[in-house]
Amino acid sequence: MARRLSLRTWYARHGRHDLVWRHTRDRWDVLTSEVMLHQTQVARAEAAWPEFAARFPTPAAMAAAGPAAVIRAWGRLGYPRRARHLYDAAVVIARDGWPDDLRVLPGVGRYTAAAVRAQADGADVPAIDVNIRRVVQRVEGRVLSETDAEAAMVAVGAPLRGRDRLLALMDVGALVCTPRAPRCGECPLWGRCATRGPL
Repeated sequence: MARRLSLRTWYARHGRHDLVWRHTRDRWDVLTSEVMLHQTQVARAEAAWPEFAARFPTPAAMAAAGPAAVIRAWGRLGYPRRARHLYDAAVVIARDGWPDDLRVLPGVGRYTAAAVRAQADGADVPAIDVNIRRVVQRVEGRVLSETDAEAAMVAVGAPLRGRDRLLALMDVGALVCTPRAPRCGECPLWGRCATRGPL
């Protein structure tokens, strides 16, 4: 049997490095992409992001444009309430600057705040999205609380930290450890996985 890749090597070779928002560490760009990705397929968000980001390159630019323009530009991404939340967050940031706790921004919850901090700020914080939750629960072999899932993410993702850990585990969940028909034979976590398949 061929030697299995480490998570670090797997991510370097197979991670979705070509996603447009992964080429920035700008907080606003990361926040915009994370809000777009809520309940939206990656391909659809990726198609919309460049034009949207160019039209609203800063919170001040979005705040100045007004909510109707933002919702129109949001277009076919669906759930226009997300566009309104992003606009409201832009108004707060343009007026007051970035808050220490991003969760005070409209529409920003625990995951989004942590994802922005990890990707834009380089913070070593766990962020649990649906893909990462599935990965760590399968590896651990049980359903996990939010706190336990965060601890498991740190352990399962080691030695990667921060942004690399977040993106590597997100990509394992999206590309290999899928909801149905996981490709366990390709998984860099197979050797430590308690379920080796659906939980």
